[in-house]
Amino acid sequence: MRLIRAELWETLFQTPHETVSMANRDMLLTNDLIDFKEGVAGFRAKRFPTFADPI
Repeated sequence: MRLIRAELWETLFQTPHETVSMANRDMLLTNDLIDFKEGVAGFRAKRFPTFADPI
């Protein structure tokens, strides 16, 4: 969530090209996270994801 908020704030001061580049970079960084993988697995299995560390 922190990454999304930071990205939204920064887009106010960037060009569209810079915004897309930043979003692509952030997507590559988050694809390897355990929570991301569990979220995708839960979506594909049509179930709620079970995250290791609840907030």
